[in-house]
Amino acid sequence: MLKRAVSTIMLTLILTSMLTLAFSAHATGGCGRPVLTVPVIISSESSEVGYIVGATLNAGFTIRNDGDAAIRLDKLGVGGRFNGGTGTLPNGLFPDFTFQTVTLQPGESHQYSGRLDLTEVGDYHFFVAYYIANPTDEEKTLLDPNNWNTCIDLAPGLTDNDRTWSAQVIDLPLATRASMFAKAVIGKDYRTEPNNAFTKGWNNGRFVDSKEIEYLDCSGLAFWSYNKAYGAEEYQPYEVIDNKIVVFDNPVAFEGAENQYWYNCKKIGKEELRTGDLLFFNTKDKGDPDHVAVYVDGPFQYEYGQSEVFAYNTVEATVWGDGIITVASYNVATGTLITLQPSTGMTRPLAVRGYGRVEFPVSISVGLAEKMGLIVKSPVTLNVTDPRGFTITDDVFEVPGMIYLRFDTDGDGELDDAVVVLGQEVGDYFVQVIPKLGADPNATYTLELWANNETTIMAQEVPISDTPSQPYIVTSNETTVVPRLDPHDIGITQFITSKTVVGQNFLLLSSLSIFNYGNATEAFDVTVYANTTTIGTFANVTLASRSSTTLNISWNTTGFASGNYTISAYAWPVQGETYTADNTLVDGIACVVIPGDVNGDGTVNILDAIRLGNHFLETPSSPGWNQGGNNADINGDGVVNILDAIILGNHFLEHYP
Repeated sequence: MLKRAVSTIMLTLILTSMLTLAFSAHATGGCGRPVLTVPVIISSESSEVGYIVGATLNAGFTIRNDGDAAIRLDKLGVGGRFNGGTGTLPNGLFPDFTFQTVTLQPGESHQYSGRLDLTEVGDYHFFVAYYIANPTDEEKTLLDPNNWNTCIDLAPGLTDNDRTWSAQVIDLPLATRASMFAKAVIGKDYRTEPNNAFTKGWNNGRFVDSKEIEYLDCSGLAFWSYNKAYGAEEYQPYEVIDNKIVVFDNPVAFEGAENQYWYNCKKIGKEELRTGDLLFFNTKDKGDPDHVAVYVDGPFQYEYGQSEVFAYNTVEATVWGDGIITVASYNVATGTLITLQPSTGMTRPLAVRGYGRVEFPVSISVGLAEKMGLIVKSPVTLNVTDPRGFTITDDVFEVPGMIYLRFDTDGDGELDDAVVVLGQEVGDYFVQVIPKLGADPNATYTLELWANNETTIMAQEVPISDTPSQPYIVTSNETTVVPRLDPHDIGITQFITSKTVVGQNFLLLSSLSIFNYGNATEAFDVTVYANTTTIGTFANVTLASRSSTTLNISWNTTGFASGNYTISAYAWPVQGETYTADNTLVDGIACVVIPGDVNGDGTVNILDAIRLGNHFLETPSSPGWNQGGNNADINGDGVVNILDAIILGNHFLEHYP
């Protein structure tokens, strides 16, 4: 009993002593104490950018817990004040860097890093700050009444200036800021991938800073540079006003070069070029722009190789320039861009297709008379394929010439799906209705076509369960837009001849494509004419619903006089067909000439020999085939060679008349 009593007394004394020591330590300030050990440093994302609106600032410092207890900092970072006064930005918020939550044990250090996107011009004052949500009595001695510490203790050797930083954000035109961002990503990778927002500088819900850019494509360079410089917070935000006008909130609203050129820029002349303007190109020799570069003025100096220097005024993202964002020099006298390949020092010339100045804000009219639109109302979406083969869907906002929108078209409070055709192409648009996942099969949809200053109902209250597997079709020609709703309806969609100049006694080859727009299998005849003379017939052509066929014609020009002939085709209407405008298609003019008259001027001479020589050994796969190589293939065997030269020589200096 005595031993047990002694043990109990000793244990009680030990516990009492421990509690006394703990209480004593707590009562005399035993708590954590954050101390700044490495000064706060704030820098812009790039020396090319500096302190401008749209730039991202990066901050860093190091603190240490010099107290004798652990401390939790619910918010640790760099606080900010703007232009004195209340210190808030116009949006009512403080310009604070990102905050972190950390817990520091006694003697433990923490290295902070954070970022802040600059959105306003003015004077900024920054300071190291921390916040404790539920401080102890001892921790409260470190904080202001709002539980913040904005004047952190300093380690020996540091001064007041080491815990603060000031910056002035200057006012520059948007185009100038955009060109600075473009210069900041020189050397980053070039990559193009459809529907990949990373190629447009967007990641984790924001336009990333230049240091975070891994790769961009050519139009992504313009898209990112402008939207980053603007301080855009969304990818492609828009609003629709009065169901007629789409207003985009970002300065560059469109991802692709073609849409940027036609719908996002004011067209300018080369003599008007200034910082931030866009240069557009067509790398396929014809058609709409498919490539873009950013003009940054200058010239600026770019060092590469063994201390080599290239003077540049343009930034271009291109696979040719080592697959990176590289530098180029635009020559206003020749209208040519000279692009540097840094690894070799080689340069490449590229003719400019057009010049554009970014206009902001961007607005697109979708009124009935302005654009062609397809509207669907119900739990369905649209897949629309245009005559060039571009397809837009509900998860693809933009393709060349089309955008996908959602807005309340009829004021019923529900969003409708709409595909707006920005630039109509001649040919057929295929419109597939796609039920949404989990849609009620008894629900209905209505499909409307906006065009020709009127609305056409293509499908009305069709049950989801009856959604057709075949697409609806809309035909666009040079003057009107036609919904193909007739049950019996055929049309010629394409007529192509192999050349525009053909020697007498030689063959002119043509191909003719016909589509059955109706709901039934049809049988019909087709006649091909040179002027009014029949040069080809096809009897009882049979074509299933929503299918096409190609007919090949060989016109033997033997017996035809020299001169111009209009080549046309006519598909005889089927029973019940009411729309026959596309049953006739004129391919164009074919010139029948003396063999060897390659340029069709009526005389076989040295000019024809030169043209044949310019296309010598070309075949249909050669880039210049449709720019004269086909006409130089006099005998029509698919290659320009010595056999054609012999034919030309045999008729040299012959003329007509």
